[in-house]
Amino acid sequence: MDSHHDHEHHSSHEHNHHHHHSNSNKKALVFSLIITFIFMIVEVIGGFISGSLALISDSIHMLADVTALSTALWATSFSLKKANDLKSYGYKRIEIIVGLINALILVSISFLILKEGVERLFNPTTINSNQLILVSVIGLIVNIISALIMYSGAKNSINMRGAFLHIISDLLGSLGVIAAGLIIYFTGWVYADPIVSILISLLILSSVINLIKESFDILMEGTPKNLNLNQIINSLEQLDNISNVHDLHVWCLSESEILLTAHIVIDDNLISESKETIIKVKKILHHDFKIEHSTLELESVNCNESCKINQ
Repeated sequence: MDSHHDHEHHSSHEHNHHHHHSNSNKKALVFSLIITFIFMIVEVIGGFISGSLALISDSIHMLADVTALSTALWATSFSLKKANDLKSYGYKRIEIIVGLINALILVSISFLILKEGVERLFNPTTINSNQLILVSVIGLIVNIISALIMYSGAKNSINMRGAFLHIISDLLGSLGVIAAGLIIYFTGWVYADPIVSILISLLILSSVINLIKESFDILMEGTPKNLNLNQIINSLEQLDNISNVHDLHVWCLSESEILLTAHIVIDDNLISESKETIIKVKKILHHDFKIEHSTLELESVNCNESCKINQ
């Protein structure tokens, strides 16, 4: 039977939509990268002068931020490459891959900080709380600016969300370092520094778990979390001339593009209305499930078994 695919204008609309978001994201990434890199240098120097593990940990995290922002910027640009014979779906999924890599880097950093923090609990060192607080306040301001710039892009891109989480983790880290500095300044309790480092590491771990899971689901072509396959099948089978829907597959090419393939079984006496059936199915997929890209294989009730794929 016939196989039907979406109209070309859907792909064109999706490409323009993706291109618009990518350009906005690139500007946000470039600005955040510049101010983060400048402050990273300041924080490294301040960390060694003050002798603060929390501050040095935060500067190492900022180095990871610079790396994360750089790779996110590269991925955003690379994802705009047009599809070709070798990559017929294009390069949009590179953003998912980079987002996952950034999340895994955050996990590694958090374990490193956790290890150092535990060691400092048993071997506390003298901290210059004045320098600690001063540098951390400046870092907090830098992170707030970067977070505000990147917030919008983080809502529509895993790639941006990975970089955004680096910034947010740093922002919370700066708050923690300031708190440690104040505690040390007023009480002299040096254990505040490694304890804050440990809390920062646990905070980073908790913040990336969902990002890793989301990235993994897309790369494994899992069903989008907001869609239910049985619900889609039930909606389509409610149409009068559809007797069965099988071999239904739904997956994400990128966060903004959902793809679907399905076999649609229609009554023999309604074969002549197959075009109208396809239009109705695509309308339901678009209106109820926000699916723009679909490939549908039509079968009649008495279709020979050879035309069906095992369910």
